[in-house]
Amino acid sequence: MSFDAREELRQLLAEQGLPERSWYTTAEVARILGFSIAYIKRLCAEWEPMDTPGRSSKGLESLKTPGAAGHWRIRVGALVRWLEDNHTYKRAGI
Repeated sequence: MSFDAREELRQLLAEQGLPERSWYTTAEVARILGFSIAYIKRLCAEWEPMDTPGRSSKGLESLKTPGAAGHWRIRVGALVRWLEDNHTYKRAGI
């Protein structure tokens, strides 16, 4: 049986009592995946587009909101792609 990242995300969202949306905050993604917020922020900061020369990171595709604070936002499609690429990750407590 193949891995279905969208279904996995639906299950993770249900486990955490979070609604399905088009984007999530770093705190929500940390909760969904069972990682620290700091680790999710690091994944966001490490992300590089696929066509970046010398790309060496498989970070989490994200965007930063405008302004001095610049909060990270992760689109659901990016989260699904991350799950596809990293479906053997281990959640905290498992």
